[in-house]
Amino acid sequence: MKLDSNLIKILLISRPRFWLYLAGTFLLGCAIGLNDIEQLLSISILMNFFYFLIPANIFLYGINDFFDEDTDQFNFKKRSKEYSLLKNEKLWLKWILSICFGISLIVAFSQRLFIAIVILFFVFLSWAYSSPPLRFKARPVLDSASNVLYVLPGLVGYLQFHEMSNIFIPIILGFCWTVAMHLFSAIPDIDPDKKAGIKTTAVLLGIRKSLILCIILWGLFAFIVIELKFLFPFTLISFVYIIIPIYLIFVPKRIQSAYWWFPYINGLIGFGAVILILLQK
Repeated sequence: MKLDSNLIKILLISRPRFWLYLAGTFLLGCAIGLNDIEQLLSISILMNFFYFLIPANIFLYGINDFFDEDTDQFNFKKRSKEYSLLKNEKLWLKWILSICFGISLIVAFSQRLFIAIVILFFVFLSWAYSSPPLRFKARPVLDSASNVLYVLPGLVGYLQFHEMSNIFIPIILGFCWTVAMHLFSAIPDIDPDKKAGIKTTAVLLGIRKSLILCIILWGLFAFIVIELKFLFPFTLISFVYIIIPIYLIFVPKRIQSAYWWFPYINGLIGFGAVILILLQK
């Protein structure tokens, strides 16, 4: 029974709602890079997909839970939709994180050098975002910029089939999207972060200016993908990322609930993009 209970806790710490933010991005990178759909069944692809689906999420969010005791005590999400770590569970979680770190090293060094570097950079950002002394999440601008880590699984997927080339535009797109997504997700945490003495980009800008910056970044993202005619007209759906923060500027009381729309929006749009790309192969 205790083992079952611990497995459930690990599952909750990994935040299944957000699993596809890493694993789905990896699949999107694979879909863009591959030449034949059968390549998705290779051992390397399956290994990386499993890594970004479970161990990477446990590592990323487990470190966040381990060091976020100061903000979690004020955070409404920890009292409702996310697991709230108990003090006496920290040693247990440290062992789980150590195992996931070991898995990360095995996955990284079983692949080409540049892929290994990308995975290690992902591991570093996952640690540095939440953990002292760097703790990027408490440093305005760096908090949102460091969330480029969510682009890295897609880069790993693409590099399964290609060398390092023609990735400048995708990285710019990924940077705009992830910075805006992080900034948006930090808006509901403005009050708990203030109470904990944490200064984030969202705390620094406030609700309205944060939403305006999200509109600008997601607008740039939408403009570039549409200009590239990538999956057009499907990419017109990217305007939803502009419409939502515009709506919330006028109805800010809906921001808390809007935060939970995005796992579904991102999942459906990402799934649609992967299917359309694969149909063109």
